[in-house]
Amino acid sequence: MDSCQRLIQNHDILANIFQYLSLEAQVDCAAICESFEAAISQRLWSRQHCHLAIHKTPYITIVTNSQREHEKCPGEGRMLRVCEYKSSLPYHKSKRFRAQVAPYVRNLALHSEYYSFDKNLGVAFQNIENFQHLRHLSFHQAVVTDQQLQSIGQHCVHIQKLELIECTCDELESLIPGYNLDISSLTSFRQLQHLVVQSEALESLPQMGCDVLHEMISNLPLSAVILENIKIFDNGDDVVANVNGAHVEILNVGNISQEYWPNFRHHLRDFRNLKDLTINVLNCNTLVDSWVFETLASHCCQLQKLSLENCDLCIEDFGVIKTLQHLSLLSCGGLTAENLQQALSGLPLRSLSLIKTRIFGTVIPCLVSPYLEQINIDSIHCEKFSDVFENALNSMDNLHTINWYNGNIRSDWIVRQCPNLRKLYVPNPHLLRHCILRVACLTQLSFSSCQKFTWYFLIVLIKSLPLQRLNICSNDVICDDENTPQDAADVETTLQRIVLPYRIYVAAENFWMDLLCVNPGLKLIFYGDSGDLLNRNCFHKLLTFPHVRHRLKNMRMCGFSVEIADLQHRFEDTLQQLNTKTSHFRSRNCKFTVEL
Repeated sequence: MDSCQRLIQNHDILANIFQYLSLEAQVDCAAICESFEAAISQRLWSRQHCHLAIHKTPYITIVTNSQREHEKCPGEGRMLRVCEYKSSLPYHKSKRFRAQVAPYVRNLALHSEYYSFDKNLGVAFQNIENFQHLRHLSFHQAVVTDQQLQSIGQHCVHIQKLELIECTCDELESLIPGYNLDISSLTSFRQLQHLVVQSEALESLPQMGCDVLHEMISNLPLSAVILENIKIFDNGDDVVANVNGAHVEILNVGNISQEYWPNFRHHLRDFRNLKDLTINVLNCNTLVDSWVFETLASHCCQLQKLSLENCDLCIEDFGVIKTLQHLSLLSCGGLTAENLQQALSGLPLRSLSLIKTRIFGTVIPCLVSPYLEQINIDSIHCEKFSDVFENALNSMDNLHTINWYNGNIRSDWIVRQCPNLRKLYVPNPHLLRHCILRVACLTQLSFSSCQKFTWYFLIVLIKSLPLQRLNICSNDVICDDENTPQDAADVETTLQRIVLPYRIYVAAENFWMDLLCVNPGLKLIFYGDSGDLLNRNCFHKLLTFPHVRHRLKNMRMCGFSVEIADLQHRFEDTLQQLNTKTSHFRSRNCKFTVEL
C-alpha cells in the first residue's frame, strides 16, 4: 500500500485537512469517495453539527450550529443571531448535507425564512424522520401537520423536547392544539417531556379552550408545558374537571382570560411537583392575591421560579413561598415597598426581575438575600429600586449581573454592595463616571446611550477596566470631533471583543484598526444598516488598512466568512454573493455586522 492510499484511509488525518474547508467544499469532497465521506461526516460533522440550525430562504439554505442559549440585553439578541457563524448551501447540496449529517444531530432547529418575505408563503420541511437520534426538535415559522408529527414521532423515538414557534397548519393559520393540531398526534412521541407552542404575537390572539389544555396536561406525560401568545378561554361548563398535573414541573398556559382565571386558581393545587410557573393574564385588573400565594406555598412545595405578567397584585406577604429562588414581575401593578423587602429578606432569591413594574410606599433599610446573583430592572421610576439596594443592610457578595435598563443607579452602591459584580448593563455609563472605574471585577459592560460621551472617556473605559467584552448597543455618535483619536499606540486592553455601531467605528477608523494591531487577541464587531456596510466604499476603505490587508485572512459579514484574498481579487463577485446571502436580514430589518 503506497503512502497516498494510506493517507486516504486515515480518517483522522483527512478530517484535520478538511476542517479548513468551507461547508460547501466539505459537501463536495464527501461526494468524491466513501473514505472522504466517512472522514467528513463521522469525524467532523459529528462534532461540529450535533446542534444544528437550518434556515431555508428563497435563495439559499443557511446552516448554523448555535444553541442560542444566551442571556441577552435588549437589542443584543438580534445582533448575536446576526453574528453567529453561518454557512450557505445551494438547495441540492443542502439536501445531500442533511442526509449525511442526520445520524449525528441531537438538537435540530428548522427555520423557514419564507414567512419573513411573504406571509402567504408556507414551507414544510421534509425527511425529518431521517434524524433518528434527535433529542430536541424545533420548528420556526414552518408548516407542520399531524401526519408529519406522527411520522417524526414513530421514527425519532428519542425526542424529549418539541418546539413549535409561530408555526402554521396547511391553511397557513396559527398552529393551535385542539384546533388544527390534534393532541393524539403527540402521543407518538414516546419520550416527549417538554412541549412549547408559541403563536405569532398579534393584536387578536388565537384561542384555545380550557378543556383542550386540561386534556393535554392530563393525557400527555409532559414535565414542561409552555404556551405563548395563545388565549385560554373558559368553555362555560358548570362542572370543574380535575386536572392530573402531578408530573408537570414547568407550566406556562399562555394568556389566561378573566373568565378562566377562577378555574386556573382552583387547579393550581393539582401541580404538586411544580418548579417553574408563569401566570400571564389578559386583563391587567385580574387580581393575584394572598390566597394564590398561600395555595402555591401549601401545594407546590418545590416551586423555585415564579413569573407574573400583567397582574394586579394584592399580597400581604411576598415571602410565604419559602422555596422561591427566581421572581419576575412584568407589567404588574400593586407592588409595594414592603412586598419587595419581604421577597428580598424572606426568600432565598437568586434572581429578581422587575420590568415595567412600579413600587409604591416608603423604602426602609432591609436585608437582601445572600444568594442573589442577578437583578433586572426596567422602570420609569427607578429611584426607589436603587434606594432598596443602596440601603441594604448587608453586602451582596454573590451578585454578578446587573441589567439596569432604564434610569440611573444612584450613589455608588454597585461598588460598596457588589464586590463581585462581573456583568453590567446600564443606559449610560457616563452617569456612573464617579464610581464605574472602581468596579474591580467587571468583565462585561453594555450600554445603550453615548450622550455626553467624549473619546477620552471611552478610551479610559477600554484601558482602565478589566473588561473582556464591551457592547455599545446604540445608534448615537460621540460629539467630540476635536478630540477624535488618530491612533492607539499606547492603548493596551484586556478586552476580547468590542461591539460598536458603524457611526462610532467610522468616526475613528484609524484608532480602531490600531487597537486591533496593539491587542492581537481582540475582536472588533461593528454593525449598521445594509446601506452602510454593503457598499464599495466600506470594503475599499477596510482593504487600505495594513492590519486587514496583511494580517487578516478573513472577516465575517453577518456571520458569513469572507476571504480577504477573494475580496481583493474578485471584489464584484464577492459583494454580489454577500448581497444574496444577507438578503433575508434585510427582510427582517436586522442590523448588519462586520467582524474583524
